[in-house]
Amino acid sequence: MDAVRVSMPHYPDVVVEHLPTVGGADRIERPRDEAVRLFWQFVKEKYGIDGRREA
Repeated sequence: MDAVRVSMPHYPDVVVEHLPTVGGADRIERPRDEAVRLFWQFVKEKYGIDGRREA
């Protein structure tokens, strides 16, 4: 099963990683104020889920 991991090994920056079961991992490190947007960017790109709620 693929996974998306969010961590802060270099506080205050946030690392978001896509950890696939097959193939190479993707990793991006950004300032913490970009963490939520970055997480959803990974989820949309890797899984096709955009995270917006429908009214």
